[in-house]
Amino acid sequence: MPVVQMLVGCVSFDMAHETEDYPYGHTLRCQRREWLEYKRGHGYRFVTCTSNPKRPGLVWNKPHASTYAALAVMYLDEKDHVQWAPFHAGSDEPSIDRYAETYAEGLQGAQEQAILHDLRNIARISKARWEAYLAKQQQQVAS
Repeated sequence: MPVVQMLVGCVSFDMAHETEDYPYGHTLRCQRREWLEYKRGHGYRFVTCTSNPKRPGLVWNKPHASTYAALAVMYLDEKDHVQWAPFHAGSDEPSIDRYAETYAEGLQGAQEQAILHDLRNIARISKARWEAYLAKQQQQVAS
């Protein structure tokens, strides 16, 4: 989906992006907060939390979190819906470069740049090991 606006700085419940008119079941409407949570050693995950329109006042339900990804950005699409773009480790350098180019505006922080650097290093090492393995296999077949 095309990125209309990057959502940067949405890192906790209190700093989350808020969607005012979100569906709750078939007929009710509520508020929803969305943010990216980062946990060292795990990565990023997308978290959402809705208000409960069945209870008086503004009462928030339990937050729901996705699985972790090595890197992620959050943005608004052309329908003004919140989307997230996770990136998982183990991809090749061209894939990392495409991701970094597509979501450059959301990857400006030092932490994100360090993760991109690490992902590129992992990709280079993996490629070198794979090529060494293939070369060894060819030598065994030839002999």
